[in-house]
Amino acid sequence: MKVSLSKPKKGKVVVSWTGGKDDCFACYKAISEGNFDVAYLLNFREMKRSGSHEINHELLSAQSQAIGIPILQIDFVSYEEEFNLVNTTHSLLMDLCSKTG
Repeated sequence: MKVSLSKPKKGKVVVSWTGGKDDCFACYKAISEGNFDVAYLLNFREMKRSGSHEINHELLSAQSQAIGIPILQIDFVSYEEEFNLVNTTHSLLMDLCSKTG
């Protein structure tokens, strides 16, 4: 029996990213403990939302560049519309499956 003393391969992960300290700390822990290879940062932006909670996308891009991890920025219309889209798609797929057996 051959025993391998090499480290196990890291799992690739995507870290949710809003630019705040909680996301930064989670990303730091994943990398520093050596358990994960952070492949991307992921940021969602609600298109209808504006005001004090709107995150500057240039700032997020600068953070991404500074830590050397690419960022995926995904826009969506609203939580309600996205939920309805998923719900409708699920219903259509269930109907199709029931008709095709």
